[in-house]
Amino acid sequence: MKWLDAKVGPYPYPQVTVVDGLLGGGMEYPMLVMDGKAEENLVFHEIGHIYFYGILANDEFEQAWLDEGFTNFQTRWHEELAYGPYGHKEDWNWYQHITPQNTRWKGLRDGVFSLARRGYGERISKPADEFDNSYRQPVYNKSALMLRALRYIVGDDTFEEILHTYYDRWKLKHVNDERFIAVAEEVSGRDLGVFFEEWLYTRKTCDYRLKRVATRQSDNGWDVLVEIDRQGEMIMPLEIHFTLEDGSVEKRRVEGRLRSIKETFALPGKPVHTAINPDNEIADIDLADNNSDSTPDLQIDWPNNYYYPEHAYQLRWRPGAWYNDVDGLKAGLLLRGSYYGWSRRIRLGVYYGAESDRLDFTASYDKPFRQFGSNVNFHLSSYKMEGRRDFTTEIEVKRRKRLMVPPTQRFIIGLNYHELTNPRYLNSTEIYDTSRADIA
Repeated sequence: MKWLDAKVGPYPYPQVTVVDGLLGGGMEYPMLVMDGKAEENLVFHEIGHIYFYGILANDEFEQAWLDEGFTNFQTRWHEELAYGPYGHKEDWNWYQHITPQNTRWKGLRDGVFSLARRGYGERISKPADEFDNSYRQPVYNKSALMLRALRYIVGDDTFEEILHTYYDRWKLKHVNDERFIAVAEEVSGRDLGVFFEEWLYTRKTCDYRLKRVATRQSDNGWDVLVEIDRQGEMIMPLEIHFTLEDGSVEKRRVEGRLRSIKETFALPGKPVHTAINPDNEIADIDLADNNSDSTPDLQIDWPNNYYYPEHAYQLRWRPGAWYNDVDGLKAGLLLRGSYYGWSRRIRLGVYYGAESDRLDFTASYDKPFRQFGSNVNFHLSSYKMEGRRDFTTEIEVKRRKRLMVPPTQRFIIGLNYHELTNPRYLNSTEIYDTSRADIA
């Protein structure tokens, strides 16, 4: 309550009750919240609703982001300030402590980006029954990312002033998109029409690419030419981080409106690394091309771990071992690589049989063709494994108009070659015609 009093405004009701609810999540009412567990973020979220819909009374059906987005944002905001980017680590189990984890903001971005990359992203503000692909991602998460982007644009102090003014003016009254936007523009002294239009009412995504960095020594330091391409439709101001040789970081801001951006900056030292918005406040959907150089992220391939860095190509490795009657003990290594677990996926496994003295392998490569739509994928694979050889190449097109409404139509064109080279591995030769190879 002290947090919300300080960041939004004084609590107007005489009391609040938090009760143990017999439900999986939580539910909110003015002066009463029910929580299924004594978990800090859940309590923060539900009490936040007393402010965002209970005091600032939006229509939860027509513009649900005004309550869900705001309270989701204030919960993450508190975590960030109180515990750091990963939130309250004391709530982690032992497995989370030994495996790589997402920051709290990245956790929100992953779900929103996954929908957008597949062509199922949606605008934030519309009636609840008009969402075709997801209600939660745009209403809860994308709107929270929008408020973080607004804070990044106007600055922390101005953002807090926007919240205070919005609360003072509209507490215990009805609010809507237009009333919040008017307050944000009035307090910030900015025309934020394009910002809110793109975030609230379109499916546009943000995507910038650091094309080129050129350095030249000058009398007073270093002149650095930066070239950036705007590949997405959304327009956001950019913050460029220059890491100098002494480890210090110089930050410069540029407008992101043009398709091709060229700016020269005077720096006190030579930059060794350049990045566009490394904390991704702008919600850039492809952060991997925002760096002047990117070292692959090498990880153990932990089971049921879904951490994929935004800024680099990830390589995961794990050992494997099993036994069969022909090879005896068979052991090897599996390597998997991808951007975000989605793009440019590779898989390479090499395995050795101790008794047969044979080396087997499996390899594959998958790449989405964004030029032909979000759901077109190229696949190439081959293996020589336990008496079989196989080669496949294909292009797959998936069609599903709305994610929550079946059916999914799949169209595949390709070539497959399969050959049995050693029938000793078969439990039964009846399942194979051992005299020929198959081509399909």
